[in-house]
Amino acid sequence: MMTDFQTFSIDNEKVQIELTQALLGKIIASGLISADQLKCLNNSTKKALWQTILHSSEDRLNYT
Repeated sequence: MMTDFQTFSIDNEKVQIELTQALLGKIIASGLISADQLKCLNNSTKKALWQTILHSSEDRLNYT
């Protein structure tokens, strides 16, 4: 049995989600999202994002 899902536009919708830092790193490393598309809501998140970006950049430098 097929279920019909209602489609809707999410162009300007904002969401707040919780991810592990490891998963965030995988998403950034995959190129699906970049740090400039994210907004940190507190200082601990900002610190974690910064560490994730540095780690991802370091991995890319060591890979090449």
